[in-house]
Amino acid sequence: MDTMRGCSGRVIASPLGARCLPGRLPARLLVAQASQKHYQQKQQHKQQQQQLPEEKESPLLLLPHTLRALCAPALLATALALGGPASASEVFDLPYYKPEVTTDSSKRASSMVKTLNAAGAKMYGAFWCSHCFQQKQAFGKEAEKTWQGYVECYPDGWHQGSPIAKACADASVRAFPSWVINDRLVEGELSLDELEAELSSAPGEPSPTMVAYQAAQATRAAQATLAAEQATLAAEQATQAAAEAASQ
Repeated sequence: MDTMRGCSGRVIASPLGARCLPGRLPARLLVAQASQKHYQQKQQHKQQQQQLPEEKESPLLLLPHTLRALCAPALLATALALGGPASASEVFDLPYYKPEVTTDSSKRASSMVKTLNAAGAKMYGAFWCSHCFQQKQAFGKEAEKTWQGYVECYPDGWHQGSPIAKACADASVRAFPSWVINDRLVEGELSLDELEAELSSAPGEPSPTMVAYQAAQATRAAQATLAAEQATLAAEQATQAAAEAASQ
């Protein structure tokens, strides 16, 4: 995939197509924050009017973070329409939380995590990044517990203007997830096959993932060129046929 809509909502170019960009809070998390603020305002109003003894938790806030993300656009629109903040940009902070991995680990995934640990491979990510979460889901909950290579780039939560963690800055992380395997920086989710290829490639060699991407790009470019040439030829033939018909 050449382009995708990253977690921050911007269209970006990515060899792997599956990554998040730092810079501003992603819309799916603004949803949770906007909904939470709106709910708190509603509850305060109820307490003033009805003198309720205690607040109940919002049904939205009881949902897992992954489920909130699925309904982000609709929930954000609803929260704002019902009296939430005037715009999503008014919500600035997101406390750190650790998303819960729910999948079971396959034997291959468990073996892969052991190999990644032995190789000293690192994955730099952000707790709010859906692509980072999907990478963890690919490993499974059992393997994730033994994984030593994950580095959280916002361990204190996301706050407007807050810098990325020093370890991530030192690794020149520009997007999430970012892998460092055999001294190579590779951005985006990696399949188990791609991880195996990266681990098998010696330091100093080109990234197998990037080599495969570039080959696919070259193939698509050649196909596009051929299609354009065929379309031009067909148009010329149609024009010539029309001219011949008109002269008869």
